[in-house]
Amino acid sequence: MAGEYAFATTKTNYTLTFANDVEARSKADESAQLLWRIGPMFNTAPSRAIGVTLSAGVVNEGGREAIELRRRRWINAEQSVDFSAGALRMDIPKSPERPTGAAYGLTTGIYLVGGDLLHVDGHADFVVATNRIRGGGTVGGGVGGYGAVGGTVLLVALAAVAIAIVIAHAGDF
Repeated sequence: MAGEYAFATTKTNYTLTFANDVEARSKADESAQLLWRIGPMFNTAPSRAIGVTLSAGVVNEGGREAIELRRRRWINAEQSVDFSAGALRMDIPKSPERPTGAAYGLTTGIYLVGGDLLHVDGHADFVVATNRIRGGGTVGGGVGGYGAVGGTVLLVALAAVAIAIVIAHAGDF
């Protein structure tokens, strides 16, 4: 489970027309992200491993899914650095000219991993939409193992409480 912050991004620019009023709009193509990643790693040598990672999460009022090949280099018994690259499907802002947010491209990443439990990461994403390359960079961090499971359970519990409160206030039960 990871959270990432977009520090660099292209923008989707468009105009909205209301009768005689024209309004220019601009939205960032890359936004903050909440992601879940899962995948096996296989040791290829005492200090190296290779694997595949599937990731899915929430971005730009839509989703972000990727499949990445991942290469790990152990620095010592508890720390490693991972490099990844793969295929990406990410929602970017919708516009009147492009009512769907889906865009496809490539993603690359670097992870500094501590004991397979904590990581700090950075990603560069590039997608093609409306005959234009769009992209951005993100940095963030996350937890693995029991921390990811606990965070996911907590997030689901909070969402259930929020939904219950909304239903109780609406009186639809």
